[in-house]
Amino acid sequence: LWEVACAVMGVDDLETAKIKIQTWWNKYKTKCKCDSLGFNIPNGNLLKFSVSQSLPDVIDTMVSTYGLDINFKDPVDGKNVLDYVNDELIRFKSGGISQESIKIYEDYRASLIKLGAKPSK
Repeated sequence: LWEVACAVMGVDDLETAKIKIQTWWNKYKTKCKCDSLGFNIPNGNLLKFSVSQSLPDVIDTMVSTYGLDINFKDPVDGKNVLDYVNDELIRFKSGGISQESIKIYEDYRASLIKLGAKPSK
């Protein structure tokens, strides 16, 4: 995040970097797309990709450290990251997915809500 927002470690303090990162995120958050065989939303946003790849600390850092918005709708499917997790839970529960995977996504959901995520619907 520092690099793409043109913040410089060792030069910018955290508050300066935070402003640069927030400015960059507000401008480009819907353009941060990921496309991977292991991701079920082609060109879906970075937040959903980090959940799908079991990297929830990415979102935690984005919110807790930099105060970034995670409630925006992804233009690809019109849903935010909490909607994605809720939809995946429904799919998991109806599709015979392991209880362990369901528990992981329930924990992701709780963590997102604690970070201020709200459903867009």
